[in-house]
Amino acid sequence: TGGVSTGGVAGPTPRTDAAATGGPTWDHTVRVAGQVTTALSRLGVGGTLGLRGPYGSDWPLAEFVGKDVLLVAGGTGLASLRSAIYELLKNRDRYASVRLLYGARSPDTLLYANEYPAWIDAGMEIQTTVDRAVAGWTGPVGVVPQLQSRLRPWAPERTAMICCGPEVMIRFAVRAALARGLNDRQIWISMERNMQCAVGLCGHCQLGPQMICKTGPVVRLDAIEPYLAVEGL
Repeated sequence: TGGVSTGGVAGPTPRTDAAATGGPTWDHTVRVAGQVTTALSRLGVGGTLGLRGPYGSDWPLAEFVGKDVLLVAGGTGLASLRSAIYELLKNRDRYASVRLLYGARSPDTLLYANEYPAWIDAGMEIQTTVDRAVAGWTGPVGVVPQLQSRLRPWAPERTAMICCGPEVMIRFAVRAALARGLNDRQIWISMERNMQCAVGLCGHCQLGPQMICKTGPVVRLDAIEPYLAVEGL
């Protein structure tokens, strides 16, 4: 629930696990963006690929028992939260509330939209927003932090927030959460920045003194907040 793994047919590429827990299969969400992911997309049933992992830290769901759990995601960042969602909903009675705020570029790029009705039936509140509306879209238009600012009811003293998405979105989502009373020990983020080797050798994912592929990808905000605030780092 939150880790990364590497796999490929022409070379390794890090990707987020998006496996629903408890089933006989291990699902991955892969965005086709280069040679390796293009080759993966062409594999059919029975195709062969190599897989390593999962690596890294996961979402500390045991620490959230009895709390309001707020999941904040942007774009493909929802893939990192999907397993956590299924684990939270499997044990829904352990948490005061479970809410998802999710934004995407357009309605057709909202991930796992066909699963939302089941998530709602299992006890999760979902709010979605898009950058660009199309004909037939009746939901909000704007960025995810705007949803955060309007969230009601709100009890910061008992809230835990987990977040994944583009880094610029994470920065603004963190600012919105801090402005509404959360502290840096109540916020966990998945920093899947520029990962390539996934074992701390290449340095592409370095943030300050940390190699995110080794200390993360899930980290509590207080561990990286000084570096996250530096533009371009």
